[in-house]
Amino acid sequence: MTRSNLFLRLSAYVTAPILGAVIFLYVVGVDVLNPYNTDILLFGDTAAHYAGWSFYYLSPFGFPIGVNPSFGIEISSSIVFSDAIPLVAIPAKFIGQLLGIDPFQYFGAWLLCSFILQAVFSWLLIGQFELRYTHRLLCTALLTFSLPMIWRLQGHFSLTAHYLLLASIVLVFAQDGKRQLWPWALLLAAATLTHAYFVAMVGALWFADLCRAKWDGWRPSKAWVGEFIFMVTTVGVVAYLAGYFVVSSGAALIGYGTYKLNLLSLFDPDESWSTILPDIPNAGRGEYEGFAFLGLGGLFLLGLSFARPKALVQSLRTFFIEYWFLTLVLVVLVLYAITPAVGFGPYSAGKVPDVFERMFAVFRASGRFVWPAYYFIFLACLIFVCKRYPQVASISLLFIALTLQVVDSSQMTSQLNTFLSSVSGAKRAEIRLRGPLWDHLGAKYKKIRRLPTANISEGWLPLALYASQNKMQTDIVYLARVDQKSLTKLHQESMNIATMGDFDPDTLYVLDESVFAKISRTVREGDFIFRMDGYTLLAPNCSDCSTKAPKGVEILKPDELVPRFSKDDIIEFSYSGMGKIFLNDGWSQPEHWGVWQDGQEASLTIPLFKSDVEALSLSFLGFNGTLQRPLDVSVYIDGKPWRTVSIIDNTPQILNISLQELGKNCRLALCEVGITFVTKNTSRPIDLGTGNDPRRLGVGLTDLTFQ
Repeated sequence: MTRSNLFLRLSAYVTAPILGAVIFLYVVGVDVLNPYNTDILLFGDTAAHYAGWSFYYLSPFGFPIGVNPSFGIEISSSIVFSDAIPLVAIPAKFIGQLLGIDPFQYFGAWLLCSFILQAVFSWLLIGQFELRYTHRLLCTALLTFSLPMIWRLQGHFSLTAHYLLLASIVLVFAQDGKRQLWPWALLLAAATLTHAYFVAMVGALWFADLCRAKWDGWRPSKAWVGEFIFMVTTVGVVAYLAGYFVVSSGAALIGYGTYKLNLLSLFDPDESWSTILPDIPNAGRGEYEGFAFLGLGGLFLLGLSFARPKALVQSLRTFFIEYWFLTLVLVVLVLYAITPAVGFGPYSAGKVPDVFERMFAVFRASGRFVWPAYYFIFLACLIFVCKRYPQVASISLLFIALTLQVVDSSQMTSQLNTFLSSVSGAKRAEIRLRGPLWDHLGAKYKKIRRLPTANISEGWLPLALYASQNKMQTDIVYLARVDQKSLTKLHQESMNIATMGDFDPDTLYVLDESVFAKISRTVREGDFIFRMDGYTLLAPNCSDCSTKAPKGVEILKPDELVPRFSKDDIIEFSYSGMGKIFLNDGWSQPEHWGVWQDGQEASLTIPLFKSDVEALSLSFLGFNGTLQRPLDVSVYIDGKPWRTVSIIDNTPQILNISLQELGKNCRLALCEVGITFVTKNTSRPIDLGTGNDPRRLGVGLTDLTFQ
């Protein structure tokens, strides 16, 4: 090998990482690389990812090694469902604990590696087409400056690992007569430890490659089956160790058909990703998940390809013949991304069948599945221009495309650079809870809980950060997936704690307004109730807390927790209404319209304190499935049978309850009205084929009017 050839090869191995790092610095900047600059991560979903990691790091290793028990306690899952990138989190925890390093963040380093690896695999991919150094450099830069990847900097850092897709394409084209068994196995394992969506996409490309090997005759049937079993086993074992299977129910969510690909996504700059091209209105609110804008430079290359139609058709025909199964897989992925609810710009047609919504609920953000096809389209345009245009002209055209790509998106990349700077991080740090009383409580209690328990409750982030900072366990969490059975059980147990006053002396409680009335009756002597920084808290057996309370802390008496109601007040049971404060056991989470009974029995308690209210008017609906039978509801008041209602249609029902008939006088003291609904013939939408909802629904409360 001559010195010039050796220099060229060595420079090639250095070029790609440097190029990836340069693009990273241009788009992201350096501030996020500081491992102790955690405030920069306190935005959107990224804050949840960091919170999950911070608890995982402070916890001892368990089994499976991805479990994260301190973040959620009874409803905890694993580092997987915090989207904290197990591929980095697990070794970072091991090394950090071994060396005794203070809590840190690795997300900045992860982003740098994503850009570098994006460039490296782009370089390797382009290198398979025997292009000159200058062509290879420009093509690598264009693939590295991938707008769908950069778009993910707005919140889902784990989804910037598009290099996994490029590495898969490298293996697809690396046909040297032998199977790339171990590279595929390592790639699938890495995808599993990064994000579940990458497992599906990389797995689809691997399967296409495997089927091509079998079809071409250089992969015997026995070896084909053996490789299939080996890969599935590899993914299963890695997924188990990472903690994918700790959630037994609740991994599937509704949304397939909402978070989809619009047919015009390749041309849609999504409001801010082009300074020249106009935004194309979308048909649905969730079509951002299918963001696949080629960029002005990419569209320029696409136009150059269509400018030579005969050569383009010939090239595509050759590709389809040689890679027909890969083409089929890409088409299937794109169809899945589009969903039956097709969006074309602002227009939509079709509807996702209920069976599809149930079947595909695990990967509900289907729009992401366009990414493999996106890279094949971009790659095809690059290779076509390099091969079908003269050398000097093609280099000039690639340079123009790169310039257009960078300059046209500069407004958004500049915003991202500012957004991920220390200046922005310093502003986000203001949400952290600080002060002498917070410090005292952090030292006194081992846990901080919410009453009642909920996933992604309002104001969860400052409390979760506070718990992590003070090494407290917490059920105040944001989890991408949560075991619904465990959550329902813990919600009921937390309501029982509020009702019975069985407060754990090692736990600081954050009170939702729905338990105020209960707490007012069960609080004990020595328990400290107060409002601070927008939260209402109960500190059990904390008689010295009042002496440490600074100015601005509102110390509350128990009866001050009881809400006051007057005639003509209307209370809604929606998620934004106050009706949730009345709910006891047996109810689901409030929705935009009201709240469903979940199970055969559900109750609520309506407190009235020195009130002029004389009657209650409670409005509700009935869920009777296919309307083939009436819904029979027995109503009890204060534990005594009061009325039976038979609901035969969707007409709203009204219960008018006179306090005088119940013998209650609420003008001078606290009195309560307990209402219980017993519905024996409840039904589940999932059993009726009308949706993916596993709840057993009965009555649905809409509003309450005081008269």
